[in-house]
Amino acid sequence: MRLAPYLILLAETLFFFRLSLSGDFVIPWDLGAYHLPFSYLYGDALLRGELPLWDPFTYCGRPVLANIQAQVLYPPRAIAAAIGAIAGHRHHFYLLEWLVALHAWLAGCLMFRLAASLRMSAAAAMLAASVYAFGGFFAAHAEHLGAVCVAAWLPLAIQSASGGRPRDRLLLAFALSMSVLAGFTPMTAIVWAAAFVANPRGCAMAGAGAVLLTAAQLAPTIELASLSVAKYRTDWLGTGGGVPAAALRSLGNARFLDGYEATFVYLFCGTGALALAIFGSMRARWWAAACAAAALAMLGDSTAPVRWLQTSLPDAIRRAYYPEYCAAVFVLALACLAGFGLDRLPRWRAAAAALCVAELLAVNSRLHTHAMPREKERIKSRVDFAELRERTRAASPPFRIDTRDDALAWAMSGPITGIPTANGYDPMALERVMQVRLGFAKGERWGAYYKVEDPASPLLGAMNVRYLVNGGRIEEVAGTLPRFHSSGAGAARVTRYEPHAIDLETEAAADETLISSEAFYPGWRAFVDGVEVPMTLVNTAFRGHPVPAGRHTVRWIFDPWISKWSGAVSLLAWLAWVVAWHRCRGRAEA
Repeated sequence: MRLAPYLILLAETLFFFRLSLSGDFVIPWDLGAYHLPFSYLYGDALLRGELPLWDPFTYCGRPVLANIQAQVLYPPRAIAAAIGAIAGHRHHFYLLEWLVALHAWLAGCLMFRLAASLRMSAAAAMLAASVYAFGGFFAAHAEHLGAVCVAAWLPLAIQSASGGRPRDRLLLAFALSMSVLAGFTPMTAIVWAAAFVANPRGCAMAGAGAVLLTAAQLAPTIELASLSVAKYRTDWLGTGGGVPAAALRSLGNARFLDGYEATFVYLFCGTGALALAIFGSMRARWWAAACAAAALAMLGDSTAPVRWLQTSLPDAIRRAYYPEYCAAVFVLALACLAGFGLDRLPRWRAAAAALCVAELLAVNSRLHTHAMPREKERIKSRVDFAELRERTRAASPPFRIDTRDDALAWAMSGPITGIPTANGYDPMALERVMQVRLGFAKGERWGAYYKVEDPASPLLGAMNVRYLVNGGRIEEVAGTLPRFHSSGAGAARVTRYEPHAIDLETEAAADETLISSEAFYPGWRAFVDGVEVPMTLVNTAFRGHPVPAGRHTVRWIFDPWISKWSGAVSLLAWLAWVVAWHRCRGRAEA
């Protein structure tokens, strides 16, 4: 019977995601367009026996592990990638959908434990768990894999922060660590803030431990953030954003607010649950206050006081704060209030809980935000894929492509199609690469995606772009330079090209500079005849270095020192955590 609540929640999860897991429907938008390419990179890297550190297909190259949204060090994502590598690439997207579903189940299980710790009855705890796992936040944000994964750990963070035992501190450090590794910093900040409100001193201690536990992710990510357009987010942020106040109508009316992105304007948790939450607020005033505070934070600049507060925050905090994701805390508090309201009923609690859950599942399980017909979501391009792939592979490594139209169908698909692109659509895009792209497109320094506006620009050829995708046509770019070439009359030939290692042979009559169209980034090292030479920045954003006259072998490897020392810190921290956990268990058993 102790497993019964978790098995019931599993059955609810399978029903809730039955459409997307059936194959006829899919979780749309970001799951396939943004997260799926990382899965291909991860699976391929595991087959080579290494972690995915570098993506050679997108933006003329970009870091992978350092990009926190790739979730490289998040255990569930690693397991999914390993299964995908063994089962075949065609299963990667299906595994991502299962990852979303299982995190909704995890959220329900951890919410049940939180509700039970608040001394709710079994029926009330089940209601609270179902409202959190299948209410407005998880139902609307299924495409945002990182946000869903992080939000699943929110109940554990709040519950363990409220405890006073050493074991609770260790659990809190674990929950905070998982919220970091799950890969969505704005949601992570909200989880940490909620834990801090529950217990400032305990969260400070556990947070320090979590920083050490996740150093292997945090250190490379901080380095990437300082070199990417992400640092310019406040340029366009304005007053900070937030859920529009009109979206509150969806609490009692399961409809999306027109004119806004769907994932940020849907809060429906069931009319029965909402009524019970109002009833429960008369008893649980602390949770009612928490719900109201979360609602204000979620609304953001829809209210004057919060708008003033958001604009007053330091830029470093504003960049990591997305008020819309406070909806997770709002729904969690609402779920608790619904559970307290149910326990105020004199009888028929189980029946009332069942009716509330049935309404919630019946309405939210059919939302297009996590159950869109496959044919409607599929991105169609009029360009012949086989022809484009054949043309690019006339060179080794293949020529790059870029986009004038059919944009998002190609910008991020390189790891999937094997066709490299000089474009991309990533909020962590390297600043210098985007500066080069602004040479043939108009935009702001914070942009992550720009289509080609000047196809005659010599910058395209310098980036090894040979073809432009323009509607249904493949246009050829004049003056395309090889990926690697000499600054003079010398020659450079690629003998091996892999994501983390490149071998070349050079020959020149005089000392020259080896120039590439590979994105420059810390961690790339160059060796000429086995002797390391300093890698230099060439043409604003790319790698190069001197090569002496004569014939030489050149090797480039991606071997970031930051990943080595931060990985060692995390390894030692996890060993210490395991030892401390076993000691706590031993004391408890004694």
